[in-house]
Amino acid sequence: MKKTFLFLILLTFPGFLLAQEEKLIGETVLSCGATQIGDKTYSSLSINQDVSFGKLGVGLACQLKWNEDGIRDEDWKKPEDYLPNIIRYIRWANKGDRPLYIKLGELSDMRIGHGFIVNGYANMIGEKGTNGFKQVIGVVFDVNLEKGGIETLVNNVIKIKEEDIPPFRLYGGRIYVSPLKTTGVTFPPIVDRIRVGASYVRDTDPDPDNEGEEDLIVQGLDSELPLIPRLLILYYDWATIRDHGSGSGVGIMGEFPYHYFDLGYKIEYRDIKKDFTPSIFNSLYEVSRPVRLGVKDIKGWYGEVGLKVPMIFIFSIGYEDYDKRDEEYPILFGRLEIEGQLIKILTKKDISGSAIYYKKNADRDPFNFTTPDSCVIGRLCYGVTEGVNMVYIWKETYKEDGTPVRNNSITMEVHF
Repeated sequence: MKKTFLFLILLTFPGFLLAQEEKLIGETVLSCGATQIGDKTYSSLSINQDVSFGKLGVGLACQLKWNEDGIRDEDWKKPEDYLPNIIRYIRWANKGDRPLYIKLGELSDMRIGHGFIVNGYANMIGEKGTNGFKQVIGVVFDVNLEKGGIETLVNNVIKIKEEDIPPFRLYGGRIYVSPLKTTGVTFPPIVDRIRVGASYVRDTDPDPDNEGEEDLIVQGLDSELPLIPRLLILYYDWATIRDHGSGSGVGIMGEFPYHYFDLGYKIEYRDIKKDFTPSIFNSLYEVSRPVRLGVKDIKGWYGEVGLKVPMIFIFSIGYEDYDKRDEEYPILFGRLEIEGQLIKILTKKDISGSAIYYKKNADRDPFNFTTPDSCVIGRLCYGVTEGVNMVYIWKETYKEDGTPVRNNSITMEVHF
């Protein structure tokens, strides 16, 4: 299988620690810019709004594309064309809520269990050679009860148009129980908190360029013991890719929510066998299939920590290293997001920004941004006037000869 771009790690880990499901936002965001589909360039205008009514949440959207030939009517001819341009998702509750969580439509930052198999998965599929997306309607259905529950995931449940992906191409889930809660055993203390689970995830088309490719099937078992609920959870994961390799991870994870900050962490020791990749279904899985599997047995550490201070900043950093290094490890990755509320109070200006940093071979000049092993992605938002922002996004990498490769874009957002 061909190589997967390793930026999947930096896109996966921050969401695991600090990302929350959609909350009541009640804000409309208008964005305009340009996009290329095939050999044609279009001006684009999108209006997005996330609205919650109690536990019911709806993601609304209106997306228009046009050029000198007029509005791109392929997006508006039939209901199957324009409905996905109006409703992005519908959900009930949030991930982890009791007793029920349901989401239909656009999926992002989806995780099953501790994330050893599915971590940060997104079902929006970028079409090759375009900036567009195939239309998919994913489903998440979770039941979370005191004595057990289920987590499920389907990337698409209906084929809207001929060129779209078939339904149930990728699907899976996890069932878990707290066995001692059913027996009433409470001694020694906290043992009734033990939870065990089993997972199964299948992709019936893991290689879009190879019709004869076998299904990608990943199965796993896990257990956890909340030593201190939310603050300190001891866990173990084991998973195997059918007809390939297996891997396991044992670690601790938790979060420290407080009035003025939220600290999350995860420390995991991994034992990865040949032909296995942990968190294989991640945020970039749908745009990077087929995934490259590990080429040798490795053991090592994976850690991440994140700190959120409301109104000020969000910071997260992670590190991954193994005993048998190749041309990539150790890997360092981090993210810093400056929130705009405090800056606005101090300066009366709407200014915010974020930056993501990724570094392979981090034992060599870990903070040297100008090497082929590094990548920096940044976003700067400046409030031109009330409700109108200019957004500058840049990505910078370097070739082997030191030549910089830069990709920049400027868009305008209108909030009302």
